[in-house]
Amino acid sequence: MDVKGVSCHGSAPERGDNAIYKMADILQDVRALNENPADETVEIKGLVKMLDPKYNPEHFEDARFLGRGTCTTSQIFYTSPAAAPWPTPAPSPSTAA
Repeated sequence: MDVKGVSCHGSAPERGDNAIYKMADILQDVRALNENPADETVEIKGLVKMLDPKYNPEHFEDARFLGRGTCTTSQIFYTSPAAAPWPTPAPSPSTAA
């Protein structure tokens, strides 16, 4: 899954679009899949619903045998133009050791 944003200086966050905040919302939804129940009180039904014939009428018995599934985030990669937007200058002769 890719989430895109717009880089900006930390003193002016209103000039950018923070992709980390977008990803945080998605990660909360992934967490909800594992932690939420399957009842009507929650918007995101948990994966435990796979064990319920109401949501999984054809395969709930198999699901009960295997147990409910899980979903997790294992890695996050990023790229940022702010990491090195310009070449690093060579040290001046007066500071070179």
